[in-house]
Amino acid sequence: MTVLQKLLGAWMAEDYQATAACFSPGAQTKFIDYCPALVGQEPIYLYGDRTIEMYFRNAFYPMNRTFYIAEVKELGENEANCFACYRGRYVFAHLYIEATDENGCITRAAVRPE
Repeated sequence: MTVLQKLLGAWMAEDYQATAACFSPGAQTKFIDYCPALVGQEPIYLYGDRTIEMYFRNAFYPMNRTFYIAEVKELGENEANCFACYRGRYVFAHLYIEATDENGCITRAAVRPE
């Protein structure tokens, strides 16, 4: 199973711990999501695995569910398209894993509108 499949599976299961486990430990890890700008929110810039875990813990929390994905289509080992929901508004999104470490964990990833 690729790190992309693990990440998408964690997002679909709304599992913040499994999401964080896909990212390389340390402050150099970057996750940027530009899609919220399409629905009147600020883009998301997350640096470090702990920040990523905290963000997704809040995003998946049942009483405050602000993010989920649907209709995932893998485009390769490092890319996928999906519908991403941000606070009830959908965006067609493209996830691209830009870099991984020697253990296969993500060090840089970005989500952009498709």
